[in-house]
Amino acid sequence: MTALPHLNHIPSESTLLRTLRLVDVLVLETAIAGLTMPQTPAQAAPSEVVTPLGTRLQALAVDGKTLRGASACGAPTHLVSLVQHGSGITLAHVAVAQKRNALSAVPALLHGRDLTDTILTSDALHTQRTFAQHIHTAGGYSLMITKANQPQLHQDLALFFDLPAIAADHEQWDRVEPITNGHGRFETRTLDVTTGDGA
Repeated sequence: MTALPHLNHIPSESTLLRTLRLVDVLVLETAIAGLTMPQTPAQAAPSEVVTPLGTRLQALAVDGKTLRGASACGAPTHLVSLVQHGSGITLAHVAVAQKRNALSAVPALLHGRDLTDTILTSDALHTQRTFAQHIHTAGGYSLMITKANQPQLHQDLALFFDLPAIAADHEQWDRVEPITNGHGRFETRTLDVTTGDGA
């Protein structure tokens, strides 16, 4: 390991900026990930989802955040990240280009990533056909939220739960009602599940 020369003073701001512009961000992030991975505690293992067939799926979330106090040319810095459920460890992130939305950064975030035995969750913004197709092509599964901002899709999905099941389709139904305590109140959420595929 080469010893660094002794510095009599701190480099100027312009010197630091010129140096940082030469840094390859992907190489730096890979190096940092290599340093922090061994420090991850054993109990911080990612959450898993076990399917009825016993397959264990690693649960990951695609999430976008605006960084506080960080900006580029006066515009806020917005990142889209791939985060492990349970541990909260960020596996990768990419910056969203100015005047673009978070959807535009997702292909770069998932590029070259094997999603076999992985289930990705996301908010309603990412509930798009191209995103779902990318996950499926990479071998993964998706769990997406649909809201009224996509009225036709929202209405089509509601039919699975509003109309009675057809016996010949052998559909399976399940309901889960977890009760959680947070922000000073108890919440009961209802999750209805059906195997209907609309075929």
